[in-house]
Order: sequence, then C-alpha cells, then structure tokens
Amino acid sequence: MKALVPQQLMRRAVRLALHGFMAAMAIGLPVTASWAQDSVPTSCSATRAASLPNTTNKDISEALSFFVDEVNAGVTAQCLVCHKSGGAAPQAGARLVLGDDAQTNHEAFVGFLDPAEELDPDLDAEVIAFVERFYVLVLGRPSDQAGLDGWVGALKARTMSGGDVAGAFFLSAEYSNQNTDDDEFVETVYRAFFNRDSDAGGKQGWLTALQQGNTRADVIDGFSGSAEFAALAASFGINATRLDSTSHKENVADVGATDTIDGHWVLAKVIGQRDHGGGTVLTPASSLYQSLQTYLGLLGQLPGSDEEQVGFWRGTAAENREVTLRRASLLLSGSVPDAPALCEAQQSAAGLREQVLATMHGTGFRDFIIRNADDRLLVQGLLNGLDFNIQVRDRYPDLAEMALSLPEERPEEYQNFHEKPFLTSGNADREVRRAVSREPLELIAHIIMNDRPYSEVLTADYTMVNAFTDLAYRSGSGFSHDFADAQGFYDRGEFTTFRPGYNDGYVPMDDEHERDRNGWVTEFSDYIQVPHAGVLSTQAWLARYPSTDTNRNRARARWTYFHFLGVDIEKSAPRTTDPAALADTNNPTMNNSACTVCHERLDPVAGAYQSFGDLGGYLNQYGGHDSLANSYKFPEWHGGEPGSTLYQEGDTWYRDMRLPGLEGKAATDISHGTDSLQWLGQQIVEDPRFAAATVRFWWPAIYGSDPLVLPANQNAPDYQQQLSAFNAQETEIGEIARRFEASGYSAKSLFADMVMSRWYRHSEVTDPALAEARLIELATVGSGRLLTPEELDAKNRAILGRTWRQRAEQPGAHDYEMNTALAGRDARFKGFYGGIDGAGVTARNREMTPLMSNLTEAMAMELACQVVVQDFQRPRKERHIFTHVDRRTTPGQLATVEAVLPGKVADLSNVAQHQVTIPISTVSGPTRLRISDVTGRSYESVDGDRTNADLVIQKVEIWSSNSLVKRISANEVSRQPDFAIEYWHHNGDSGPRGQFEEGIGWVLHENAWVEFSFDLTPWDYEVRLFLGTQMLENNINDAMLAEINLLATDGVEQTPAAQAIKAQIADLLLQATHRQPSDEEITSMMSVVMTSAANAAQRGSWFNSNDDHCQTWNLFPDWETQSLAGNDQNGMMRGWTALVHAVLTSWGYLHD
Repeated sequence: MKALVPQQLMRRAVRLALHGFMAAMAIGLPVTASWAQDSVPTSCSATRAASLPNTTNKDISEALSFFVDEVNAGVTAQCLVCHKSGGAAPQAGARLVLGDDAQTNHEAFVGFLDPAEELDPDLDAEVIAFVERFYVLVLGRPSDQAGLDGWVGALKARTMSGGDVAGAFFLSAEYSNQNTDDDEFVETVYRAFFNRDSDAGGKQGWLTALQQGNTRADVIDGFSGSAEFAALAASFGINATRLDSTSHKENVADVGATDTIDGHWVLAKVIGQRDHGGGTVLTPASSLYQSLQTYLGLLGQLPGSDEEQVGFWRGTAAENREVTLRRASLLLSGSVPDAPALCEAQQSAAGLREQVLATMHGTGFRDFIIRNADDRLLVQGLLNGLDFNIQVRDRYPDLAEMALSLPEERPEEYQNFHEKPFLTSGNADREVRRAVSREPLELIAHIIMNDRPYSEVLTADYTMVNAFTDLAYRSGSGFSHDFADAQGFYDRGEFTTFRPGYNDGYVPMDDEHERDRNGWVTEFSDYIQVPHAGVLSTQAWLARYPSTDTNRNRARARWTYFHFLGVDIEKSAPRTTDPAALADTNNPTMNNSACTVCHERLDPVAGAYQSFGDLGGYLNQYGGHDSLANSYKFPEWHGGEPGSTLYQEGDTWYRDMRLPGLEGKAATDISHGTDSLQWLGQQIVEDPRFAAATVRFWWPAIYGSDPLVLPANQNAPDYQQQLSAFNAQETEIGEIARRFEASGYSAKSLFADMVMSRWYRHSEVTDPALAEARLIELATVGSGRLLTPEELDAKNRAILGRTWRQRAEQPGAHDYEMNTALAGRDARFKGFYGGIDGAGVTARNREMTPLMSNLTEAMAMELACQVVVQDFQRPRKERHIFTHVDRRTTPGQLATVEAVLPGKVADLSNVAQHQVTIPISTVSGPTRLRISDVTGRSYESVDGDRTNADLVIQKVEIWSSNSLVKRISANEVSRQPDFAIEYWHHNGDSGPRGQFEEGIGWVLHENAWVEFSFDLTPWDYEVRLFLGTQMLENNINDAMLAEINLLATDGVEQTPAAQAIKAQIADLLLQATHRQPSDEEITSMMSVVMTSAANAAQRGSWFNSNDDHCQTWNLFPDWETQSLAGNDQNGMMRGWTALVHAVLTSWGYLHD
C-alpha cells in the first residue's frame, strides 16, 4: 500500500514467508486420485445433471435458461474458436468441446463439471496403451504393475497430463542410466511423442539446440507443447498439456497434486490461470465473467464463494475527504482547492464527489487528459524520432497552394531577428505534421472536456483541426488562415487551439497527379473524403502503429484489442516451439492450428483497417482504390512469379487472410458509404468489454501504476498476496466499469468514481502490523504514487507559484506550451526523472532512483530561494505561500516599519533630520531594537562622480503615557545590552560597518545594520527614533529607506508574530503534503527556520552575498526591483528558503 505504512517501510522490500508447500512425489509412483465408483449413467444429460452437488432439477432448469439467455452467446464468441470439435483445445486434449447449439453447450458444461463421472473401460484400455508405449519406447522394457497403475491412475485423475508422463520417463534415472547420445535421444523423442521417425530438418534443429547449450528438458518442453503430440495424446483420450507452468527442468512429480474440477477451476481457467492454453480470455471485471460466475453458482459449482474477497480492506480505512480533494485537485487540474470547496467536500461523500467533478475544467484538466492519453497511445513519439514521413505535401492541394506562396528560407534582412519564428514553406509542412500528431489526443480531450459520450473516441465522425489542418483538410471550421504578420513572422501559441472538423482535402495519387520539385502537389483529379472513426482513423494513431507488406495491419489490430477491449492478443495463447509448425509455409495463419489460435481473432480486426496504408494514408496506392501492398498485387515486381498473385481488380483486402470483422462477425453488412473501420469502432463500443477496457486505459492516470496482471509464478513466496490484489482490483474495475456504462460513458463521471473508489482513498492504517504483513497485497492501494515530472511541475506551479527553470509566465512565440526543466518540448530533465518520449522511452519509471533523488536536490537548490523571493514580492492577497507573514516577520516580532527618509545634503558635515514613531506592546523580558539601512544603489550618482548615502542614528527615546521612560544617545549605542553590528570581511580582515562620529551620530555604512536590547515592563509604549541621513545631492535616489524591527527575546510564544509563523508552517505543509503537521513538528521546523535565518543574517543582508546565491535575474524586469526583492536584513527569507528546500525534497511532496 503506497501510503499505508510508515515511510521507512516504503523504502525497503518486504518478502513474506511462504505459508505452505507441496511435498514432492517420487518420479516412479505418482499419486493416485480416488474416483467415485458409481455406475456408468445410461442417460448422459439427465444423470449428469442429477449428480451435481447441492443442485435440484429446478436449479438445473434455471441454470439452462440463464445459460441460453446470458452466457451462450458470449462463450461461443470467446471460446468456440478453440473449443470446437477439431479445434486447438481438443487437439491439446481438452475435454470441453462446444458447438453452435446453446443446450448442447450447457450439457457440455454439466458433463465437464460432473465429479462423479468415471472413465469407461474402453478409455481405460486407451490410457494403459498410452503409458505402455513409453515403457517400451523409452525404457525398452515391459511395464511393472505398480508403476503402470500409478501412471494410469494419475492420467485418469487428471493430476498429470500426457506431457507430464512422457517427460517423466525421459528424465527418469532409469533412462538416464542408458547413457544415450544426443542423436539417439532425439530419435527416441520423435518416436515416443510423434509416433514416427524424425525428419532431417527437424532433427538437425534439435541437435543444434542441444549443442548450443539447451538441455534435454528444453527439448521435452518443446515436444510436449507441440500440436502433433497433442493430436497423438488426444487419440488416446489424454490431455497433452501439462497442468501447471513448472518446466520439466524441475521435478515433474511436483505437478501431481489433485486438482478439483469445479466452478472455481473454470473461472480460474478463463482468466488465464491453471495453464489455460488460450491465455486470458475474460477478466473478473467483464460482464461475461460475471454471467458465467452466476451460471456456475446456479449449478452449485462455487463452494465457499461467499467468503471470497471478504476482508481485503482489513487494516485500512479511507483518508479524510479534504485530503482526497487536495490530491484529486492537483492530479486532475494542477490546482489547489479553495476553502469553500474543501468545506463542501468535508460534509459528505456526495459533496466530495461534486467537488472532484468541479475540478474537471480549464487548461490544467485538459493537460491531464492530453498527457495521460498520450502515455497510453504514445503518438507524440512521432515527433521524437519515429518514422513520421506522412504524405503532407503531395496529398493536400489547398495547403500546397498556401505553402508555395511562402519563401523557402528566412529572408536575409531577418537573419538576426529571432524573437518570433518566420513562416517558410518548410515550417508550414512541420506545423501540419505537428497538428496531425495531436489529433487523437485533442479528440479525446474534446470529448471529455465537453462531456460527450466517451464511445465517440472510436465512433466520432469528425476529427480535430487547428488553423493549418483546417486549411489542408478543407474543413471549414472557422479558423483564420492569416498565419503570419505582414513581415512573415508568426506565433506558434496561436495554433494550439483545435476544433472539430473533417478531412475533405485529400487527393489520390493517379494519372492526373503532379508535383513540383519540392514535392508540393500542383495538379490533381479530385478530392476524396476521408472517413472518420474516432481515434482509429487519425493518421497519428495509424502512423504510430505502422504496417508493412507482411504485417498487414496486425500491429494496429493488436493495440486496438489492447487499448479498447482490454485483451492482450500476444498473451492469449503460448507461442509454439514446434519446429514443424515454425517451418510451415502453407499460409499457417489460416491453416496451422498453432497459429490460428491467435490469428482467427487478430486478422479480421487487421482487415477492418484495409483502407489505410502503412503510415495511415487513405487508399494510398496508385489510383486511389485500395491500400494493398504492391508485393501482393504485383509479385513479379518484387522477385515473385508472374501470375502468382491472388489479387483481382477491385479487391480491397488480401484474399489469403480472413475477412474484415470482429470475433466471428464479418464486416460484410456495412451500409453504403461506411468504411469497415467505422464499422469496427461501432462494434467495439457495443462490446461489453469496452467499459472495463476504458477503466484500464485510465487506471495509470489516476492510480499511478499499471493495472495488475494475473501473477504467473505460482511458486513465488508472495503469490497469494499478488493473486489477492489482482482479484480485488478486478472486482473494483468491474464495479467502476458498470457505473461508467450506466453514466452513458461519461469520462468525467468515470474519473470521479475512480477517485471515490477504495483503491484511491484507502490510505489510512487501522492495524499497522497487519498492513505491514500485507505490503505486497496493498502496494498500489491509496496515496503515495510518485509524481511524474509533468505532475511535479504542475504541483510546483500550483503550490509555489512557479516551477523549476520557468522562463516566463506565458509561453513565448517559439513555444506551443510552457517550457521548464520538467515539462514541455524542451524539458531538459524530464527523461532523467522517469519521463517518456513516446519513441525510445515508452514506460514511466514509477520508483525513485538515486539519479532522480539528485535531480530533486538540484531543483530545490535553484527553486526554493526563487519561490521565496518572488512570493514575498507579491501583494499578500496574490501570494501562493506566505499569506500569514511578511518577509521580516520573526518570532517575537513586536513591530516592523520601513521608513522613507527624503532629503539631500551638500556635504557630509550636514545631516537631514527625521523622526519615526512606533507604538509597541511589550511582553516580559528584554526587547531588541534592530535598525537597518535598506536603501538600494546607495553609492550610485547621476553624474558619475563620487556620492554618498549613509543612515545616522542620533538618539532613541521610549515614552509611556506622555512620560519619557528611557533615552539612548548616539554615543551610548555601542554600550547597550546585546549590542551587535554587521561586519565587513576582506582578505582575512574584518571590521564593523558603522561607528560613532562626534557631532553627527552613529553612522551606518551602506545597507548595514545595528541592534541592541532594552528591558521594559510589559506595557504599551511609543518608541521614537531620531534619525539622520547623509545623502549627497548627486545621489541617484531621492530618499533613503530604513527598516526598524522591535523584537521580544523572552516570551516569544506570546507574540502574534510567533503564532503567524507557526500557522504559515502548518499551512505550507498542508498544501504541500496534504497532511496537518503535529505541534512538535511545527516547533522543530520553526527552529530550523530561525537557526537558518540567524546564520544567514550573520553572513550578510542580501541574497547573493557571501555564501548565499539565488538566481533572481529572471524573476524581475530590472535591477532595482531585483535589489529590493533580495534585501534580507534579518535573514528570514533565507530561513524560509531552508524550509521550502526541505519540503521540495521530502517524500510527501514528491508523492501524491
């Protein structure tokens, strides 16, 4: 759990002890299961139904009805491809064989789940014959009765498969003692597994593998998983597939634990457990899985199911609603919620949900959508090095006409002008490519921002255009096409606005098509309307997952399944290692069962993309009729035999592939004018898997980690915790998906539900010991996700008012967006902080590394002081952080005054007189008076001659009720208690920066300070300061500035200033880490601030003096403002900088 346990537990790996293990069995004597000895039934369906446990005839009738209405169609669509008669599953020995009739399929399930079924005598003979073969062919002897009984019993009990038995014979000590060489070994394997002699090519392949270091166990694994052995085993009524993932490299006898075949077993199979040959077919979140679960329950085949998942959330609790809103607001919109929103959220769950929804607007929310959609689609990789050589110049005549009116190079007279980019024809080309790359992301953002049904992501009959693509596509979306000013300069930020539009500006490559020397189209036949199918038809999506002559859109099909149906085709079935299957050249994707298991699903979806070429061009082949590869249409052009093509004029898809469609439904009933890709999009959004797939698509955006996958290694020490987490997450996904579907596919509603879910909010620990023991299980639950570089950047701006290496408040003319150290196109450190570029780096690093830790330190070093200086320079109502204090507020502060002292003198023998009166209320203990010269540019003159501007203290008087209490003359200043003055340091020498001068007073040097104390009874007083200034007439200033601070030294906690500082610390930490610090933590941090401030004040009065460095030159427009902003007489700004630095590098700030 990300934030369920103390921080130190988050920084070490916790491995849990394995609570149980299976005892190994001896190879020669597999465990024999006990089977019921009931008589063989005479009426298969009726008797089998009666034998199901805890099931009445009424139950069976209800189960049949439910199966027909709710289960059969889905099971047929998902399972029939493998489990039909003669399909891959029966060939591999599976007993569940389905057909086209619902009642027959119901009876198949009933028969499969009947625990009382006894193998008939004929099948006994087949199993015995199967085992006898291995005694004779492998061991070279007849069987012994005990061994034969053991192997036959294991096969009948289904505790071992045919592959397990065969492998055990070859890996037994008895066979090993025969000392056969590799040639004899491989030949024997062929005879035992395939019932034939080896073929020369296959045998040589296995011998080469052995010579290269592969073991005999590896060879056994290859033969055991082959289609040829599956067929041989099936002829004996045996399942060829091994019953768990344990390789033959390990003790095969370990596989022999009895496996109960019931509803739980079936549900485990369909989600990819128990070595399901078809991989993951369903997820617990899918509606078909829920229906199948209900059906199995009606059959009485789910014992103990009521207890499953109960107590997953034990030891945890939901966080405070205010914390949830703070986290969600930063995540979804890069903002901090205001007080009314926080108050509303605290009232109820409904109030919290309403406020979460209220964050979903504005630029910050749009950035969230764009960034996280691209994390999944990776289309911005097209701008970062992937092949994006799309046909822009030769396909869009209206763009070409505009581009041909532009110069090819920047004119000579503008070579040194770089404030704005100059629009050349090449820049127009690049601007269109960039706009094309944004289309799928802008489409998703448009749909979500405007609360349109999310199904439009795949069905929208429009795309998104900016001014450049509006012109290219002839979209007519209302943009001005005055792209540049009269001189030819333009602002890239003006082209970040996108609107719905259509692509009616595309032209075919045909006999009438002509181009100029730079590739711009000049003549063409006619325009073509490009069909729109949401994201699927955008050229960025198509180019990001390009096709080839042999791939034929299969990559596009794979990612369509993955993103929009939640199915990873590549994991749906194991890849064959059978040399014969791998060497098959008879169109194996259509004819070889080792290949068709995937391609029966994959290739029809690939066919739906038939209209789009390798990089996404529409009907991009010559003539504009299809996108079929020339190597297929004209093989003789590519070294093939003339006349060997299957192509016929008018074809739009390959005749040696399956027809376009989706899982058994062909795209043949498409209405006129509808493209097969539009048909596919509509089919997907109507598929019950679409809702859960959408939840998975956005899961990393909300929770900061990929959805959990079914754990593969059942022997891992933490397997049970991984499995428990997976099952609980699947349940959560299912619940969220059902609400998403019920909302009419509102993505905003989906995001709110995800934030309101237990997976997001359960961040609190109610049982620390239990939570620690369940670290693996709860690892992705609750808060504690490491922020991405872009999220950290947005948090900096929301909490602190600026971010690391922020150049300005708005993007410049050369930029489409803000460029900082962590975000934007030129983000220097984004990649080092776990970011991606969509090309070479496609997965975010979600764990802190030493390099990333060093980067946060560098960020804090630069950013902390800038944040402090800039925020204090703002009016208090506009500040982001320091809303409780001013730059000079210190604990014990009684008063702070900045006095403007006008007046000039002719020479330094004269003094301009001033009086400053300050009311104070003292507390017990001494009061410290600090007087500072804060005049800027004191020694600068208007004429270049020497000048002067010194502050003079002539006397200090303290009055109470019109009575003089105390007077301190200038010559007495240095004798006052706790006297201190700023010192100069140079080449090892030092001295005070001020002295008493007779007839003048106590003279302070430029920007120096002096302080001393006096003891007063707690009361109300007036402090009257009689000051002088010696500013010569040629000084650049018109007045001097003096800062006067009066501080309590005892009873500091009693002062309003101390309370304000504590409130400021608490507020900063609450904003930055979403939690309220304890009184002890506040006191400790206040001590850090004050110690740092005192040390800084001793070093000097300014940032950038001595050991204090802060790059403030880019914060303010002029030196004078920089000088005033950096004035830090009492060191408090540098004290606050130390605290902000600590916050910036803290775990709580860097995680959500």
